Amino acid sequence: MTTKETITAHFRRRYTPDEIANFLRIMIDVRELEAAELARVDAVCAAYDERAKEWAW
Repeated sequence: MTTKETITAHFRRRYTPDEIANFLRIMIDVRELEAAELARVDAVCAAYDERAKEWAW
């Protein structure tokens, strides 16, 4: 089977409601983790900005 045939067969596959729900749960978890990581990065950047203001004369 060629790569094109494999990809075509994959997208023709019917997914069960449980498989779709599991996929969506995983996507939600990933989004929540991304949001938490972005919030952490924002906090670190804000702390560095505060330090930079203290050091700037």
